[in-house]
Amino acid sequence: MARSRKNLESIVITSWNILHGQLIPPNPQNSTNSPQKSKQLLTSAGQKLQQSFLSSGTGRGKGSVIALQECDFNQPRSAKLNQVQLIGQGAKLKNWFFAPTLIGTPGENWKKIKQPIVLSNSNLDSNLYLNVGSNVGSNVDLKDLRKNNLYGIGFATDLKVKQVHIKKLGRSLIGLPLLFPADKGGKNRVQLIYVKDEPRIALALELENGLTIINTHLSFVPFVNWFQLNRISRWAKKLPGEKVLLGDLNLPANLPSKLSRWQSRVDQKTYPAWKPGIQFDYIMTRRAKIQKIFTKFQAQAIIKLSDLKISDHIPISAKVEFKPRST
Repeated sequence: MARSRKNLESIVITSWNILHGQLIPPNPQNSTNSPQKSKQLLTSAGQKLQQSFLSSGTGRGKGSVIALQECDFNQPRSAKLNQVQLIGQGAKLKNWFFAPTLIGTPGENWKKIKQPIVLSNSNLDSNLYLNVGSNVGSNVDLKDLRKNNLYGIGFATDLKVKQVHIKKLGRSLIGLPLLFPADKGGKNRVQLIYVKDEPRIALALELENGLTIINTHLSFVPFVNWFQLNRISRWAKKLPGEKVLLGDLNLPANLPSKLSRWQSRVDQKTYPAWKPGIQFDYIMTRRAKIQKIFTKFQAQAIIKLSDLKISDHIPISAKVEFKPRST
């Protein structure tokens, strides 16, 4: 029997590795160390994400969730701003959640956070802790933590969140030489830099509508990222609701679908932003769940690099139609 569409709900979900808001191509004369310039770039990016939902004809449905990776919080290199909050403000998403993976600056001096914690507008404004899963430490002084230079992943949303969950994924003990946008020698050039791996986590929002959205940024080291994906899969089975996994998985050629029971729902090249040829960023569901819960997964190419001006990744987005828990 066909499912009545009157009982269906739709939301737009987006994933974007923002490269700590770095200008692309890098421009030393127009640095993102300027608070005013940085705020304008981040809020403008959020506005354009929202505009892309409306202009594409998909609309925003009942609401939106934007998952962000490589985000700075109080970092001098990015004008000591809360990047997740500013992108959310630009997209008119009032609720933000940020989970730091380290204290310090990636590629420079940093130390890991022993007990994962979530910062959000709810606990920063009221000095109350979020309703978080049992594996999240709640004895961390939020006021002291937010004074540090932090780096991690986050969410912005206008949907009601029931609970937040975190899973530590570890890191590779070895690093690799990686390609980065160069700040000299012309447009869209790259340079090879050896980078040590950093701690990785998965951050999940359990929404009141019955969906649980999992955001992650996996290691760039081969096999380590596959191991981390399997850890998320085992953890996700214990989480409530129907799960959607999204983020920068650092696995090309649809390997996440081939190496796990997750299935990619959006086929879109996302890296490098100036000439996308590789898909590192994914929106995925469990194979067995797609027909039972989700009636539609509509892929949407977002916007070009020239419009966003920041990051070496482009966003990936989908409109999801499903039967909410309350119906």
